[in-house]
Amino acid sequence: MVSNTLRLTRDSGGSVSFSRSTDIASPTPGAIVYTFNLSKITGSGTAAPTVIMRVGSGFSTANADEADGSTFSRLGINITTTAGTYQLRNLNGAGTNSANITGNPVITWVMNKTGATYSYLAPNGSVATVGNNAADVWVGTALTFDEMTATTSSAGLT
Repeated sequence: MVSNTLRLTRDSGGSVSFSRSTDIASPTPGAIVYTFNLSKITGSGTAAPTVIMRVGSGFSTANADEADGSTFSRLGINITTTAGTYQLRNLNGAGTNSANITGNPVITWVMNKTGATYSYLAPNGSVATVGNNAADVWVGTALTFDEMTATTSSAGLT
Protein backbone atom coordinates (compact mmCIF):
# COMPACT_ATOMS: atom_id res chain seq x y z
CA MET A 1 0.00 0.00 0.00
CA VAL A 2 1.38 3.36 -1.05
CA SER A 3 -0.76 6.51 -0.65
CA ASN A 4 -3.84 4.35 0.01
CA THR A 5 -3.25 2.54 -3.29
CA LEU A 6 -2.90 -1.20 -3.65
CA ARG A 7 -0.94 -1.75 -6.84
CA LEU A 8 -0.60 -5.23 -8.30
CA THR A 9 1.64 -6.18 -11.20
CA ARG A 10 1.35 -9.47 -13.06
CA ASP A 11 3.99 -10.57 -15.50
CA SER A 12 2.96 -12.66 -18.49
CA GLY A 13 1.75 -16.01 -17.20
CA GLY A 14 2.28 -15.06 -13.55
CA SER A 15 -0.13 -15.06 -10.64
CA VAL A 16 -0.86 -12.28 -8.17
CA SER A 17 -3.06 -12.36 -5.10
CA PHE A 18 -3.97 -10.18 -2.17
CA SER A 19 -5.76 -11.55 0.89
CA ARG A 20 -7.02 -10.16 4.13
CA SER A 21 -7.16 -13.21 6.34
CA THR A 22 -8.09 -11.35 9.55
CA ASP A 23 -11.78 -11.05 10.33
CA ILE A 24 -13.24 -7.62 9.60
CA ALA A 25 -15.46 -7.52 12.67
CA SER A 26 -16.77 -9.59 15.50
CA PRO A 27 -19.55 -10.52 15.44
CA THR A 28 -19.63 -11.20 11.70
CA PRO A 29 -21.62 -8.50 9.87
CA GLY A 30 -24.83 -9.36 8.03
CA ALA A 31 -24.13 -6.86 5.25
CA ILE A 32 -21.00 -5.24 3.85
CA VAL A 33 -20.63 -2.24 1.54
CA TYR A 34 -17.23 -1.95 -0.14
CA THR A 35 -16.38 1.22 -2.03
CA PHE A 36 -13.15 1.64 -3.93
CA ASN A 37 -11.70 3.33 -6.97
CA LEU A 38 -10.39 1.09 -9.70
CA SER A 39 -8.27 2.18 -12.62
CA LYS A 40 -6.47 0.08 -15.19
CA ILE A 41 -3.00 1.24 -16.00
CA THR A 42 -1.81 -1.33 -18.55
CA GLY A 43 -2.48 -4.89 -19.60
CA SER A 44 -3.52 -7.04 -22.50
CA GLY A 45 -7.03 -8.10 -23.34
CA THR A 46 -8.69 -11.38 -22.54
CA ALA A 47 -12.23 -12.70 -22.65
CA ALA A 48 -11.86 -14.39 -19.25
CA PRO A 49 -11.64 -12.38 -16.05
CA THR A 50 -7.99 -11.71 -15.27
CA VAL A 51 -8.87 -10.63 -11.73
CA ILE A 52 -11.33 -12.31 -9.38
CA MET A 53 -12.24 -10.42 -6.22
CA ARG A 54 -13.81 -12.51 -3.47
CA VAL A 55 -15.44 -11.90 -0.10
CA GLY A 56 -15.88 -14.88 2.19
CA SER A 57 -14.30 -16.67 5.11
CA GLY A 58 -11.43 -19.04 5.79
CA PHE A 59 -9.15 -17.55 3.12
CA SER A 60 -5.44 -18.38 3.20
CA THR A 61 -2.40 -16.21 2.55
CA ALA A 62 -1.17 -18.46 -0.29
CA ASN A 63 -0.69 -16.91 -3.73
CA ALA A 64 -3.67 -18.80 -5.18
CA ASP A 65 -7.32 -18.23 -5.94
CA GLU A 66 -9.72 -19.18 -3.14
CA ALA A 67 -12.37 -21.89 -3.42
CA ASP A 68 -15.97 -21.02 -4.29
CA GLY A 69 -17.08 -22.93 -1.18
CA SER A 70 -15.37 -20.31 1.01
CA THR A 71 -16.71 -17.39 -1.06
CA PHE A 72 -19.93 -15.50 -0.32
CA SER A 73 -19.63 -13.16 -3.34
CA ARG A 74 -17.18 -12.74 -6.20
CA LEU A 75 -16.66 -10.18 -8.91
CA GLY A 76 -14.46 -10.45 -11.99
CA ILE A 77 -12.44 -7.83 -13.83
CA ASN A 78 -11.78 -8.23 -17.56
CA ILE A 79 -8.78 -6.39 -18.96
CA THR A 80 -9.56 -5.15 -22.46
CA THR A 81 -7.25 -4.47 -25.40
CA THR A 82 -8.03 -0.74 -25.20
CA ALA A 83 -5.59 1.23 -23.06
CA GLY A 84 -7.13 2.38 -19.76
CA THR A 85 -10.32 0.33 -20.23
CA TYR A 86 -11.71 -2.64 -18.30
CA GLN A 87 -15.03 -4.37 -17.59
CA LEU A 88 -16.56 -5.88 -14.48
CA ARG A 89 -17.96 -9.40 -14.78
CA ASN A 90 -20.80 -11.00 -12.85
CA LEU A 91 -19.28 -14.41 -12.14
CA ASN A 92 -22.49 -15.78 -10.62
CA GLY A 93 -25.54 -16.66 -12.64
CA ALA A 94 -25.53 -15.22 -16.15
CA GLY A 95 -21.80 -14.36 -16.29
CA THR A 96 -22.51 -11.00 -17.91
CA ASN A 97 -20.02 -8.19 -18.48
CA SER A 98 -20.48 -4.51 -17.72
CA ALA A 99 -20.01 -1.88 -20.37
CA ASN A 100 -16.41 -0.72 -20.86
CA ILE A 101 -15.18 1.35 -17.92
CA THR A 102 -12.55 4.09 -18.17
CA GLY A 103 -11.06 6.56 -15.73
CA ASN A 104 -11.11 6.00 -12.00
CA PRO A 105 -14.77 5.64 -10.98
CA VAL A 106 -15.95 4.63 -7.53
CA ILE A 107 -17.06 1.00 -7.51
CA THR A 108 -19.63 0.13 -4.83
CA TRP A 109 -20.19 -3.54 -4.00
CA VAL A 110 -23.09 -4.21 -1.58
CA MET A 111 -23.42 -7.73 -0.13
CA ASN A 112 -26.35 -8.92 1.99
CA LYS A 113 -26.52 -11.95 4.26
CA THR A 114 -28.88 -10.54 6.90
CA GLY A 115 -31.72 -12.99 6.31
CA ALA A 116 -33.94 -10.21 4.91
CA THR A 117 -33.90 -7.45 2.31
CA TYR A 118 -31.23 -4.84 3.08
CA SER A 119 -31.78 -1.11 2.38
CA TYR A 120 -28.82 1.21 1.74
CA LEU A 121 -28.05 4.68 0.46
CA ALA A 122 -27.12 4.13 -3.18
CA PRO A 123 -24.40 6.08 -5.00
CA ASN A 124 -27.09 7.90 -7.01
CA GLY A 125 -28.61 9.32 -3.79
CA SER A 126 -31.65 7.03 -3.72
CA VAL A 127 -32.47 4.32 -1.20
CA ALA A 128 -31.83 0.96 -2.85
CA THR A 129 -32.41 -2.58 -1.68
CA VAL A 130 -30.64 -5.88 -2.16
CA GLY A 131 -32.18 -9.23 -1.31
CA ASN A 132 -30.80 -11.74 1.13
CA ASN A 133 -27.86 -13.80 -0.19
CA ALA A 134 -27.35 -11.34 -3.04
CA ALA A 135 -25.17 -8.40 -4.05
CA ASP A 136 -25.45 -5.15 -6.02
CA VAL A 137 -22.55 -3.56 -7.89
CA TRP A 138 -22.47 0.10 -8.91
CA VAL A 139 -20.03 1.89 -11.21
CA GLY A 140 -20.20 5.55 -10.30
CA THR A 141 -23.93 6.28 -9.97
CA ALA A 142 -25.08 3.50 -12.33
CA LEU A 143 -26.35 0.17 -11.01
CA THR A 144 -24.34 -2.31 -13.06
CA PHE A 145 -25.27 -5.67 -11.50
CA ASP A 146 -28.54 -5.95 -9.59
CA GLU A 147 -29.21 -8.83 -7.18
CA MET A 148 -26.21 -11.01 -8.08
CA THR A 149 -26.78 -14.36 -6.41
CA ALA A 150 -24.33 -15.42 -3.71
CA THR A 151 -21.52 -17.75 -4.78
CA THR A 152 -21.98 -19.81 -1.62
CA SER A 153 -24.72 -18.52 0.67
CA SER A 154 -23.37 -20.43 3.68
CA ALA A 155 -19.93 -18.72 3.45
CA GLY A 156 -19.27 -15.96 5.98
CA LEU A 157 -18.76 -12.25 5.35
CA THR A 158 -15.50 -12.00 7.23
